[in-house]
Amino acid sequence: MRYLNVPCSYCGELFVDGDDIVTCPVCGTPQHRTCWQEHGCCANAPLHDTGFAWNTPKTEEQKKKEETAVSRNEKENSEKITQCPFCGAQNYANELYCSACHEPIHPNASARAGSPLEDEEQRELMYQDFRTYGGFNPQEKVDDISVQEYAEYVGGKSGGYVRRFIIMSRNRLAWNWAAFWAAGVALISSISLGPVWFFYRKLNKIGILFLCILFAMGAIGAAVCVADPAYWEYMDRTKELYFDSLVLAQQAGADVVQIMDDMTANMSIAVQTYAENCSKVTQMWSYISTGIYSYVLPILSGFFATGFYFKKAKGDILSVRDQYGQSPDYMQRIKQKGGVSVPAAVISAVACILIYLLMQYLPLVLRAVGIV
Repeated sequence: MRYLNVPCSYCGELFVDGDDIVTCPVCGTPQHRTCWQEHGCCANAPLHDTGFAWNTPKTEEQKKKEETAVSRNEKENSEKITQCPFCGAQNYANELYCSACHEPIHPNASARAGSPLEDEEQRELMYQDFRTYGGFNPQEKVDDISVQEYAEYVGGKSGGYVRRFIIMSRNRLAWNWAAFWAAGVALISSISLGPVWFFYRKLNKIGILFLCILFAMGAIGAAVCVADPAYWEYMDRTKELYFDSLVLAQQAGADVVQIMDDMTANMSIAVQTYAENCSKVTQMWSYISTGIYSYVLPILSGFFATGFYFKKAKGDILSVRDQYGQSPDYMQRIKQKGGVSVPAAVISAVACILIYLLMQYLPLVLRAVGIV
């Protein structure tokens, strides 16, 4: 039977062997004879004037195969390389603008930007377009989400992140300098601001985890210091040098510059003495904590921050699509869900500084209250 398991266009029931079926002489739509007689015309009669012709509906398996083939073709096309005619840089074939010189390398780019080499206004339009969409077509899909949706979610000059998302969609790591340097502040100071970037981009769970790691490391460091006699000798010597210098500076005719120089020299000796006399546990923790603060956390942030952001962006956009996909303010909803949070970034920076100060002076506080 030709129409076996095909739904009737009127009642929707699947045709089975023995059904009395009639087909429309105009468009070929099959339907139960009783349905035809009940309604007096073809189910698709309103479409006859448009030239509509009925075709056998595709099965879910056929649809999946076609979607897979289309996705494979799009991916293969996106990974083909084309050379920029202006600077010779290599670019993906689906890019509108060169990633190196930002000149148009695709006909659609020229159509959007006019003649950028001759018209400064059009050139600015082209660069604005590149900064927003990273050189890609706004309607291009990345994991079933358009470049335009990602750009709205990121906000601001989103082109850089759009490009990273496309790299991530090809199962490659995309380095994140902003996240690296936020954590890499520890390279030049004792304070790590690693959580700041994550809170700024609304990755609050990762930011909280980062804060917990910093707090735990600070607590361990404080505990190590409390248990080391050399630490207390160092702190007593520091206190002694400070008060001695303060007394000398208050004397009439005191040479403050010389006093400060002497104090600096004596502090250097005290630090060296502490380094020589501290326990092996303190030395080991010093090496471990320095490595984690200055290298491990910044490098991990640089490598994986974009991946976390890409995953969150996809989840948030699909969530908004489920709720407001047909709404006229759909893009505005995406923009509100994404974007950045300056207050959260500021609060996290303050939290990082407080954690540092707390752990620096926790042993002294414990000593002052008589716990150690």
